[in-house]
Amino acid sequence: NSTTTTPAPRGLLFKACGQAGFLGTGEALGYLRADGTGMRLFDFGRPTQIGWGAYDFAPDGRALLLSIETDPSWQTESFYVYYPRSHTHLWLCDLETAALEEIATGPRPAPFCAASALLPGGAGLLVTFNIEGREVLHRVELDGSNPVALTGRDEYVYGISLSPEGARVAFHANYQIHTMNLDGTGRVQVSQLPGQLCFGTSWAPGGDWVLYQVCNPAQDPGHDWSSIWIGRPDGSENRQLTGEAEAWFGAAYGPAD
Repeated sequence: NSTTTTPAPRGLLFKACGQAGFLGTGEALGYLRADGTGMRLFDFGRPTQIGWGAYDFAPDGRALLLSIETDPSWQTESFYVYYPRSHTHLWLCDLETAALEEIATGPRPAPFCAASALLPGGAGLLVTFNIEGREVLHRVELDGSNPVALTGRDEYVYGISLSPEGARVAFHANYQIHTMNLDGTGRVQVSQLPGQLCFGTSWAPGGDWVLYQVCNPAQDPGHDWSSIWIGRPDGSENRQLTGEAEAWFGAAYGPAD
């Protein structure tokens, strides 16, 4: 028998945001080495690309990034109009040199392609496409070719994470937690909490639990606070780890008060 261990992290990748807010020009990716040295904020020299975010790491240490093309319509149209039709770009970034390699450049089902995870062995990546206002999970090759839908267009899929061995994926669809194989088969609903908003996900290192967050929308219309739960990937058991509404999602959009 053999065991695998997760290597020590090379560093911390984080988002630094100024006063501009969502999709503003006052945000940047930051990087700090694991030993506390080398802190920097990245300036990729691409003024038409904003909203930089990090989603995964390749075996060679490069980070999977996403950026969004600026669009003048953002100034005149609502978020729900311009966001789905915004064009995104996916990149692999060397965190020491800031060198970028663009990936997933092939034809796509929709302009907004959100990165989720790189598949083991360079077998492609998981992404979501915003199609008719829904985030649909797809598997694609690294060049963006051969997109295969893994979830339906009647669902909104988010919070995607790969199991440690890379064989299954966890996600929330319409605010319940699910797992399935990478070809879309073997789908299981993990959470059994009707009327609750289940978000997440993250796998335990051994792959035997999926961590997620649960919000009661009747008590918290802003969806700011949650409880922490774990569930077996096969849906056989769920446990609440914290009290109600003890974990923070993030500040709600709205006025400063």
